[in-house]
Amino acid sequence: MDLSFWRRSAGWSSGAVAFVLVTASVAVAIAPRFQVPAAERQPTAEMLDSTLTFEREAFSYPARGTSPFLSIVAVDDALRPRLEEMQIFSIVLERDATKSFALIAERGAANTPATPPQRVRVGQTIGNFTVTAIQRAGLVANVRVSGKVTSQFLPFRIERSDNAAR
Repeated sequence: MDLSFWRRSAGWSSGAVAFVLVTASVAVAIAPRFQVPAAERQPTAEMLDSTLTFEREAFSYPARGTSPFLSIVAVDDALRPRLEEMQIFSIVLERDATKSFALIAERGAANTPATPPQRVRVGQTIGNFTVTAIQRAGLVANVRVSGKVTSQFLPFRIERSDNAAR
């Protein structure tokens, strides 16, 4: 068989032509081994009766819960003011504990509030803390830090300036 025409027109070497011829003859020789019998090519009853089912997961979070995809640190850091930044300026105690309140504000320089004082009662939430008790010595609050709740005490300190009359 003269293959000089293929070599000249396509620029093939004799080794490349021989490789193509050997590969083609092997493919023709083993092709019957990989043919699927006609009986196996027919669809079975199971194949025809199968249905396609889509399942979808739905996620929902209760209104009071938090999403597990949110950063706890970012949420807690956004809650201002924090208990450790607060100072008590006045406490009013009543026989009925629900009527007792404290005036608190963010701590400023020279025993002055950095923000206007606000009245807090038991059960009220401000920033990262919830007031649980108001006592003569200060207030007790549940503080939320990094998803954990701890009970902390904010003392009522009466500080006198040097200019106060003695």
